[in-house]
Amino acid sequence: RRLRVALGNFRACLPKEDRQRLRRNLEHLADALGGVRDLDVMAEALKPKLANLPAERRVAIRLFINRLRARRRRRHQWLVGYLQSPE
Repeated sequence: RRLRVALGNFRACLPKEDRQRLRRNLEHLADALGGVRDLDVMAEALKPKLANLPAERRVAIRLFINRLRARRRRRHQWLVGYLQSPE
């Protein structure tokens, strides 16, 4: 987000096409980073709730957390590939 603000602040220094391309790239990066972070936040938010639940519900929540972690691993792998790409 800060890079997008900086890009706007230096608007006069870059041609419009370059600014648009950079903004698009920054938006893609933010989406990729946010996708991984959102899954981290969801999994961590569920952990404290486990203690106060009946055993059967804890099992279900743990399974859900495991699915979130698996999805996060896939998104993280995609993110690493994205960061290593020429884009």
